[in-house]
Amino acid sequence: MHRITIASIQPPCLDEASPQSHDEMVAAGFDLLREALGKDTAFCVLPEYFNVFGADSAHYCALAANCTEFLDRARALASAHHSYIILPMIVLTTMFVGDWATSLGIIIPLTLYPLFDVCFSVRKSPSPSPQHPIYLEWIPALHEIFQLVILVALFRLANTDGAVWTTWAAAVSCGFCAGISGIVPAHELGHYVRGPRLWLANVMMQVVAYPHFTQEHNRNHHRYVAMNRDGASAPRGRGFWKYLAVTIPLQWVSKHREMSRKFPGVRNPVLLRTVLSLLTATVLFLYDTAVGSTWLIYSASAVFLLEYVNYIRHYGLHREEDEAVTELHSWDSEARWSRWMLLELSRHSAHHLKANVPFWQLQPTTGALRLPSGYFGCFWPCMIPPLWKWLIHPKLDLLERKLREKPS
Repeated sequence: MHRITIASIQPPCLDEASPQSHDEMVAAGFDLLREALGKDTAFCVLPEYFNVFGADSAHYCALAANCTEFLDRARALASAHHSYIILPMIVLTTMFVGDWATSLGIIIPLTLYPLFDVCFSVRKSPSPSPQHPIYLEWIPALHEIFQLVILVALFRLANTDGAVWTTWAAAVSCGFCAGISGIVPAHELGHYVRGPRLWLANVMMQVVAYPHFTQEHNRNHHRYVAMNRDGASAPRGRGFWKYLAVTIPLQWVSKHREMSRKFPGVRNPVLLRTVLSLLTATVLFLYDTAVGSTWLIYSASAVFLLEYVNYIRHYGLHREEDEAVTELHSWDSEARWSRWMLLELSRHSAHHLKANVPFWQLQPTTGALRLPSGYFGCFWPCMIPPLWKWLIHPKLDLLERKLREKPS
C-alpha cells in the first residue's frame, strides 16, 4: 500500500466584493497552499474560481481572462515543493464567465503555447527520472476526471445559452482541452493491460467519439509504426489535411478488420462502440440540438488535435516489413513546454522502444530525430503543408544520406 496526501484548498469567503477583498482572499489561499505543500502533499486541489475570489463585477472578467501571474505563482510553489497542483482548467472558469471568454481555450493553446515552446527552449541535459513517486501515477487519471467535469459544464452552457457563437467557441475550447489534457493522459493509461486505468482511457476515447483508438494504437500502430500499413504514420509528401481525411477511416477499418476475425458480425467491439457513439449523438440531438451539435464540435476538435500529433511524430519516416523499430522511426522534441504539458509525449522514440515505461521515466534517446520545435511550436507550420515540408524535408534528406552512407 502507498499513502499519498491530498489537500483541498478553500480560502475564506468575504462578504464584500472589491479589489482589496480579492487580494486578501488570494493571499489567504496561497498561505493555505504553502502550508499544505509544507506537509509533503502530493496534490493540492484549488477551487474553480480561485483566481477571481472576492472580485467585484467590474474586475471579474479581466481577472478570469488574465491568469498568467496567478498561474506563475502557483507553478513556482509546485516546483519548489516537487508537488503537482491541480488547477481546474481555465476553460472551466471561462464557461461560467461566458461571452468572449469562452474562446480563450482556443486562443491560448494556439498562440501562447507555441510561443512558450520557443521561449522555454530545450533542456540541455536529461532530467533525473523519479524512482517511483506514487502521485505521478494519479496524474493521468485525475486529468480524465476533470475532463468529464468540463464536458458536463459544456453541456450546461449549451443547454442554457443555446445555439450562439459563444457556445460553439466553448465547444472548440473544451475539445482542444480534451485533446491536450484528456487524450494524452488516455494514451498513457491505455498502455495498461487491464484495470481501472485502462477503463478510464476507454471512457475518455468514447467521450470524444473515437472509441477504437486505444486498441488500434496499441495493437496496430506500435506493431506497424512507420510502415505503409500503419494508417497513423504519414508518408513523405502527404500534407496534413490530406492525411487527416485518410487516417481516420483507415484506422477504423484497420481495427474493425482485425476484431472481425475474433468477433464476426454485430459482435465486433469496434462496431458496437461506434453504434454507441451514434446513439449518444442521437439522444443529445433529440434532447437539444445545441447540446448535440456542441458534442460533435467538441469531439471533432479533440480528434483533430490527436491526429495532428500523430502526423508530426512519424511524418516521412519509413520502415520495411522485416525491420526492427529504432529511434529513427519517430520524431522527438525536448522543448520544455511540450514535455511539461503532454506528459513527456514528445520523447516519442523512447516510448516506441519501450511502450510499457511510464511517462515520468522516459529519457531522451541518443540519435533520435528532432522536430524543429515542440508539438505546440510545430502546429502552425504543419497547418501550411508547403511550410511544413520546407522545414522537415531537409532533415529527411539528411537522414537518407546518412543511411545510404552507413556501412551494411
